[in-house]
Amino acid sequence: MDFYFLGTGNAFGHGGRRRSHYYWEGSSSLMIDAGYDAMSGLRSIGKNISDINMIFISHLHPDHCLGLPQFVLEDFYVLKKEEPIEVFGPKGLKNLVIDYIKKFYNPEVLSHMEKLYIFDEVGPDKIKKFEQGKLETFKADHEGNARMQRITLDDVKLGYTGDTGFIPNIFDEMLMADFTITEASSGRNRIPHHTNVLDLLNHDIPKNKFVYLSHVGESTIEMRNEIIHPLILTEDGMKINPKNQKL
Repeated sequence: MDFYFLGTGNAFGHGGRRRSHYYWEGSSSLMIDAGYDAMSGLRSIGKNISDINMIFISHLHPDHCLGLPQFVLEDFYVLKKEEPIEVFGPKGLKNLVIDYIKKFYNPEVLSHMEKLYIFDEVGPDKIKKFEQGKLETFKADHEGNARMQRITLDDVKLGYTGDTGFIPNIFDEMLMADFTITEASSGRNRIPHHTNVLDLLNHDIPKNKFVYLSHVGESTIEMRNEIIHPLILTEDGMKINPKNQKL
């Protein structure tokens, strides 16, 4: 089992990082979020949309979901994937992708979207099961119909906050997973509806946990020397085995 941190930057690409997207390969291959440079991230590890079975979108902001119409465009002209991809996302995701494709591409590309994606839109506090695991959604403090997610694949659990203001009790739900990815958009300064490093340093996180900081901005990167286990600052291209994490 391999997990790749392909896009670990904030919406502005601070530090030269890509926007949010992650690739998880087990008995099935998942993408978590699909920011608008997701094609580049996948190709950096020798993958493309043909390798993906499911996509999980946290919320309706471009740096987390606008890779989806780009995937449709490439599959229409180049890849011709045989099996559709199930896309789990918040309500409104399908219409957002339709509107984007209508605005920028031709009707044939829009028709192809219906062949490539099967949308399953759910809000917070829902459970959706699939053959290799399940998705659980939780309340988030952010725009774009955001929700936190706990995703199980092959009995391994990921807690993923997406973008959210820090909600201690729900963050503890994310910590109940085998590994956790939390946004850490800022260091000591505060950005509304986002988590900063001080929120995490001041929270009681068990020492046996692995909490990976992503969606990072410049002020987070500047604090890298203060970020110690159980917090781990991620980098684009970083790879872990969730079943065999080490200090």
